[in-house]
Amino acid sequence: MEQVWSIIIVIGFLVVLTVCVIWLVQNPLILLGLVLCIAALSLAGFVAYAVNSVNSKAKNGFIEDDDPNTMRIRRSITNGIRRVSGKLPVLVLPKSKIKSDERDLARHMNVVIVEIREALSKSPVSSEKKVVLRREMSQVPANITAAMWRLHRLRRLQDLPYDQTNLTEMQAIESSTLALIRASVEALMAMPVSLMQIETARADSSADRRIAEVREINQRLREQRDAYVEVRNTSLHESRND
Repeated sequence: MEQVWSIIIVIGFLVVLTVCVIWLVQNPLILLGLVLCIAALSLAGFVAYAVNSVNSKAKNGFIEDDDPNTMRIRRSITNGIRRVSGKLPVLVLPKSKIKSDERDLARHMNVVIVEIREALSKSPVSSEKKVVLRREMSQVPANITAAMWRLHRLRRLQDLPYDQTNLTEMQAIESSTLALIRASVEALMAMPVSLMQIETARADSSADRRIAEVREINQRLREQRDAYVEVRNTSLHESRND
C-alpha cells in the first residue's frame, strides 16, 4: 500500500511539473523572469560566499599564504565591494620567509593609511589635492606588499646552492628592499600628524609636500621593483649562457 501511495505521489509530482513547464513555455516573459531571478540569487549567493570566505581568512587586511594568487577571484569581488565602501583592499602577504616584525610593518601601514584618510577628510586641503593624495595613497599598499614578496623570493633563493657572488648580490637587494619598506612606513607614519597640523592651521600650504612625499614613496618602490626584475632577468640570461 505504501508503495502504491509513493508511486501516486511521484506521478502527481511529475504531472504538476509537466503542467508548470508547459505553462512557462507558453509564457516566455515569465520564464525569462524566473531564469533571471534564479541567476540573480545564485550570483548574490556567490558574492556573499566570496566576501565571507575572504574576510574570515584575512587578518588586519591581509591573507597570509605563499601563493600570491590565492583566492584571487574571491579577493577581486571582495576588494571591488571594499573599494566602493572606501575600505582598503585585502592583500596577500607571504606566509614564510617574512619575520614577525616585518609583517608588522605592513599592518602598521594599513592602520596609518586609515588614519591619514580620516585626517584628510577633516582637513581644509582643497578637493583637488585630496583626490590626488587619495589616489597616491591607494597605490601604497600594493607597492609595499610587492616589496614583501621580493623579500620572500630573495630569501627563498638564498636556500639554493648559489655561489658567493650571487648570494652577496641577493643579500644586498634584500637589505635595500627591507630598508626601503621601513623608510616608506616611517614616512607614512609622520603624515597623520602633518595633516592634523594643517587642520589646526586651516591652510593647505603643505598639502603639496604631502602629495610629493607619497608620490616619492610609490616611485622608489616601483623603481626598486623594476631594478629587481632587471637584475633577475640578467642573472637568468647569464646562467643559461653558462
